[in-house]
Amino acid sequence: DLARINALMFQAPIMASLMRKFLTRPPGRILEIGAGDGTFMLKVARRMARDWRQVELTMLDRIGLATPKLAADFAGLGWTIETITADVFDWAERADGRAFDAITVNLFLHHFNDAALLRLFSLLRPKAPLILATEPLRAGFALVAARILPAIGVNDVTRHDAVESVRAGFRG
Repeated sequence: DLARINALMFQAPIMASLMRKFLTRPPGRILEIGAGDGTFMLKVARRMARDWRQVELTMLDRIGLATPKLAADFAGLGWTIETITADVFDWAERADGRAFDAITVNLFLHHFNDAALLRLFSLLRPKAPLILATEPLRAGFALVAARILPAIGVNDVTRHDAVESVRAGFRG
């Protein structure tokens, strides 16, 4: 369901556009939080790989879903991946080491209230100078679109989450 929603919302092209706009030089290291199975960032990487080679991508998610095929797909683009299975707060509290050039996040931040977002951003701030996020817009059209998702066959959980995601979404 999420892959179809990402496609309908043009999330990969939007993230690629944000990366080109705000990362003026090819990055060496990127952290993706809420990475899921990695297919979203693979779509982004395919858009960026011609100009961005030798990127080290760290994919963080509570559920480790990355596969050897995914690693090979990234390797074919000149990117290497590391997967970390952990809660983002737990990881951010204990992680140290080399900083990232950017942190990316797609359809993840809307799950947190303001206090949790403040805590998360405070923990991530020392790890990268930039967070690039693609999140739902809190707007009437987005809410209507979320309510008609059954037309593309999404499941009950996705139908509920889509409406809640828009309600919790961001402006600007």
